[in-house]
Amino acid sequence: MWKNRYGGDAAIVGRTVAVNGVATTIVGVMRDGFRFPMVHDLWQPLAAMSGLTSGPRDARTLSVVARLRTGTTLAAARHEMDAIAARLARQYPATNANVGAVLEPYGGSFSLANPWNAMLIAVGIVLLFACANIANLLISRAASRSREIAIRSSLGATRWRLVRQLLVESLLLTGAVRIDPATALRYE
Repeated sequence: MWKNRYGGDAAIVGRTVAVNGVATTIVGVMRDGFRFPMVHDLWQPLAAMSGLTSGPRDARTLSVVARLRTGTTLAAARHEMDAIAARLARQYPATNANVGAVLEPYGGSFSLANPWNAMLIAVGIVLLFACANIANLLISRAASRSREIAIRSSLGATRWRLVRQLLVESLLLTGAVRIDPATALRYE
């Protein structure tokens, strides 16, 4: 966003810009390609999010990422967060009873504990099998046509002409498959 919208202006830090109609001061620019915790163009403080404080107390839509203060251990931070969670449970028993905080070190790596990552791997495996099946079908089709290709080649067809013919046939087969919601796949 810094490059695309603001032209890579080195003096952008400290400038006030409108974000969703709210005047916001730019406090820093992340390096190019920075993608933490997900792909985002900018970050704002929670106070700038309109409607956040007026929502229901039991809406659990935020994940917080924080950096430990130098010299603080993860165990000490967990102890402090447990105390805060206990205080909130006493103060708001209807919405915060049996609710706590989970502090984990950020590994920044791909983890199967995240259900989206597990689903991504499952979809990838299904696509891999589908591509392998289609490749096998095309290879068996090409093997059964080897005699025809040899005859065409011996009659003077160039390699480019044979490749072009096979490519056009494959594209026509691909275009002939139409997705119909009522009957799934149908060949026409």
